[in-house]
Amino acid sequence: MCDFGVGPWQSVLILVTNQPRGIWVTRIAIIGGGFSGASAAVQWARKVPQPLAITIFEPRAQLGHGLAYSTDNPTFRLNAHAGLHAIDVADPNHLIHWCETQRLSEHDPGAFAANGQAFLRRQDYGRYLADSVREHADWPATGSSITHRRLRVVDLHFAEGRAMLGLEDGSTQEADQVLLATGNPLPRRPEVLDAITPGHPHLRTNPLSEGLDGIPTDSRVLVIGAGLTALDMIAGLIERGHEGAIVAVSRHGLRPRSQPPPVFALPTAAANPPVQPLDVLEGPVPAYAEDNVLTVHTLLRGLRRDIRNIEATGRSWHAAFDALALVVSRIWPKLPLDEQRRFLRRLRPWYDVHRFRTPPMTEAVVLRAERAGQVAYRAALLKAIEGSEGGTFTAHFGHTKGRQARETFGAVINCAGLDSGDTVAGNPLLGALVDRGLILPHPNGVGFLTDPSCRALNALGQPRHNLRIIGPPTAGVFGDPLGALFISAQVHRTLPAFMEDLPPGS
Repeated sequence: MCDFGVGPWQSVLILVTNQPRGIWVTRIAIIGGGFSGASAAVQWARKVPQPLAITIFEPRAQLGHGLAYSTDNPTFRLNAHAGLHAIDVADPNHLIHWCETQRLSEHDPGAFAANGQAFLRRQDYGRYLADSVREHADWPATGSSITHRRLRVVDLHFAEGRAMLGLEDGSTQEADQVLLATGNPLPRRPEVLDAITPGHPHLRTNPLSEGLDGIPTDSRVLVIGAGLTALDMIAGLIERGHEGAIVAVSRHGLRPRSQPPPVFALPTAAANPPVQPLDVLEGPVPAYAEDNVLTVHTLLRGLRRDIRNIEATGRSWHAAFDALALVVSRIWPKLPLDEQRRFLRRLRPWYDVHRFRTPPMTEAVVLRAERAGQVAYRAALLKAIEGSEGGTFTAHFGHTKGRQARETFGAVINCAGLDSGDTVAGNPLLGALVDRGLILPHPNGVGFLTDPSCRALNALGQPRHNLRIIGPPTAGVFGDPLGALFISAQVHRTLPAFMEDLPPGS
């Protein structure tokens, strides 16, 4: 770690196309161009009054897509309605305006649920994010610009208050502020897959990137996991004409819950919602979560009590759960470390199936196939999988009552979820930053340590004013900074501290 005491107030004279000569422009480097990086770039370009030269380093051709929105499968949809997915949480109509401009109601009439809420195709949402970044590429109101460089950052050093980024092509680039927006960890590969020869044509270890092409339509398919990715893959198989049986197996047999009645919706851009997303996110925490020191038991007991009270009035459990989940970033930090670990170890699967709910259209496809007997969900322990010379797979199951079973499948799709316990897998840059003490893994095992304003903490526990982390890598600190609404709100919430740390304009 190099910081030679010159101070953080370093800037550079950059001639930007929409600036008169001699304007001081602060250089911002964003590492990662999925939703996190795109949202930060757009909000900073819009709202920081001094001009910023923002560079997003992202190998993909389109900004904002990431892994989740790079799909071309029209079956895959957002798991929350469009009113919660604007790139700037303070401008919730922005996405609705885009949908109207693109005439998506004509091109995708299947996007609308019975209550009028729109659940966009992921590929369309990816286009929205890319268009939003292009819209702000030269933002005249602030003089800021956004540039996309299709290169990986492979090295990062700090000296004299500035950052030096090493790029995969051997070049370097300086920056005054760096944002790590690396997104979700890699999908978890269960150990039971290790016995299968790599490259098996009917094995999908990362189906979001590998796709479903090549899986025989008459094959019996084993889906490992039962979350939203599993739901997508099952629906994707069915929609492309799959005729064989599909079996989804998970240890607890938990499945994502259905959507609630609308809490706040944006049916058109002309009418503002009665409750803005920020009003909810910044609203009061439940009474049972107001103590300065909390336990998982206290939260669970309070949540169950509120659910009983709400259901007694004829309403669904969703309102009580959301009253907790929407403000969890202010509750999670009050849990002692042991309590955080207890939650992650014991309750996270139950939390996730209530928090990450099904798109109604996708759910309907799978439920129809389930009623027809084509799809089955099971609670079982997958103990081993063997590949045969004939191309089939033999799966060995253990059940809760001690029974053992063995079944044959023609294809296996891994939907075991993200490897949230490995903070640096697949990203050598993050591993190098940890080794140098520039960032610090969270002791609860999820992500990295930051201060409340998302400044990265170094090995000494000190915040760096020119290195920030947002999005999923901060889950250990804030509990649930996952999904567009929460990431966009995180950028919004930390904007004042970000502006404080910028070099003064001139």
